[in-house]
Amino acid sequence: MTGAIVAVRFTAARPAYVEGDNTAWQAAGLRHDACCAARTSCSPSMEWCIRDPARVTVLGIERVDVGAMVPSTAAQRDRFLNSVRAKFGGSSGADGEIFRCLREQDARATVRWQHRLEESRRKCALLEMALDSSRERERAAERALALTRRQLDLKRSQLESLRCPITEELTDIVCCPIAHEVMQDPVILSDGHTYERAPIQAWLERCAQQNSEPTSPLTNAVLDQTTMTPNIALRILATRVRAYNNRDAGALSDDHRSA
Repeated sequence: MTGAIVAVRFTAARPAYVEGDNTAWQAAGLRHDACCAARTSCSPSMEWCIRDPARVTVLGIERVDVGAMVPSTAAQRDRFLNSVRAKFGGSSGADGEIFRCLREQDARATVRWQHRLEESRRKCALLEMALDSSRERERAAERALALTRRQLDLKRSQLESLRCPITEELTDIVCCPIAHEVMQDPVILSDGHTYERAPIQAWLERCAQQNSEPTSPLTNAVLDQTTMTPNIALRILATRVRAYNNRDAGALSDDHRSA
């Protein structure tokens, strides 16, 4: 087993345990047969020193994988190599075994880093695919939203076209022929025409004050009776016309403010 590193299992009757390069145990006579140092100047790992091989019992010898023992940093490697060479007495077999193990360790490390790199690339590819999918869903949502808005605009325009437009002719119908304003309380007289209650009542009172027969403001014909009947249908129409005109006036004022 020349040029190899082995692990020796043995028993000692009176072992000593020290820190660093402590040789005091050797001066203590035959009290200690072996000594274990946590670390020394030659090696950062634990080392055993045997005073007399005849006083220890060897239980077994096994070859050690040096690659698992080689430190990672350059400085630690140098110290490790020097300690191994010192143990083998500087033989070429030790260097060959060590460097073979170092090459194997570097090869295993390279394979591990290649696997990690491939795994990182695979994760990046998956993230890019997920990002592309998210962007595509966002674009699809924007297209659906734009389509929905166009459909709403189309429905709104169709509803607007179905509404009855408030024309000038319709506005004239709901205007009082006396006050020339949209009526709020329209009433019908016996002449068949509709007037605002307050103006037509003032007209009839003026006829009574002049001691003349009540006449129609539009035809000057004498009225058979002066009963005023509410015109419910025209009142509803007048209310809608007035609301439409107020809406247009509000939009016009908003345009002036924005200008």
